[in-house]
Amino acid sequence: MRRKVRIVLPMFEMPTQLVDWHCALQAVDPAHNVARAYRIETTRDLFGHIIVELGWGRIGRRGSGLTISFSDEEAARRFVQRTLTRRASAPRRIGVAYALLETPADACGKSRMAVKPSTTVPPTL
Repeated sequence: MRRKVRIVLPMFEMPTQLVDWHCALQAVDPAHNVARAYRIETTRDLFGHIIVELGWGRIGRRGSGLTISFSDEEAARRFVQRTLTRRASAPRRIGVAYALLETPADACGKSRMAVKPSTTVPPTL
């Protein structure tokens, strides 16, 4: 009997602080007509629950979204980890990897994701 061993390499690192965290990802390949956007935002509501907001869709179009409330931070962290793991499997599923667009310094993409440089113009006096 042959056993399948699946090795999962973490493409995204989990944030150290889950509350008030966001992550924006894009997968673009004009040759395959792929232009996808994905975002994850986490906040805490007035009752102390963790709110995870997901948004996805084709770039340039109105996307879809989902908002989920978690009573404990560990359940929210597991959900975000599963979501990021699914996004990390994009090269196998859609043929294009997601690139990290914006995130706080300690969030989901230090390891292998291409970070889009910020284009800020210095103020002139």
